[in-house]
Amino acid sequence: MLRNRQAKRPAQQTQAERQQAVDAESEVVALRVLLVEDEAIIRFSASEMLSSLGHAVAEAENGARALALLDAGAFDVLFTDIGLPDMPGDKLAALAIGKQPNLCVIFASGYGAPRSDLQRAGLGDAVTLEKPYSERTMVEAIALARSRAKVSRPE
Repeated sequence: MLRNRQAKRPAQQTQAERQQAVDAESEVVALRVLLVEDEAIIRFSASEMLSSLGHAVAEAENGARALALLDAGAFDVLFTDIGLPDMPGDKLAALAIGKQPNLCVIFASGYGAPRSDLQRAGLGDAVTLEKPYSERTMVEAIALARSRAKVSRPE
C-alpha cells in the first residue's frame, strides 16, 4: 500500500486555525454527513469513524447515488472522494452545492487537489483531507470546512 509522505491533515492549515476549528467542532452535537466513496472498505471505515463521532451518515458509492440522496434529504457535510467512477468529486461537489448551498465540502484523496483547481471550480472553501486519515484529522477537517463555509457562505 502506498502511503502519502505529506502531513496527514487538511491542506494549507495553520496550527492555530486547526485548534480553533477543533474547539468550535467540540460544541457541535451531530451533523448529517453524506459520505461518497467507491472503495467499500474505505467507505465502511470512514462511516464507522463519523458515526462514532456522533454524526448521522448516509453512504453512496458513486456520484449518481449521492445526487439522489441529496434530492431526498438535507445534509450539512459532503465528504467525498475526488476520484469517483462516474464523475470527478469536484463536479459532484459543485452539483451538490447547487442543490444545497450551505453544504460544507471535504475532499478525501491520496493524491490531493491543488487549491487553485478548487478555487477555479468555485470550491475554494472546501477542505482536502489526505488519505489515509485518522479520526482526529477527520474532526479537524469537518471543523475547518464548517468554519470556512460560514465565512464564505454566511447563513
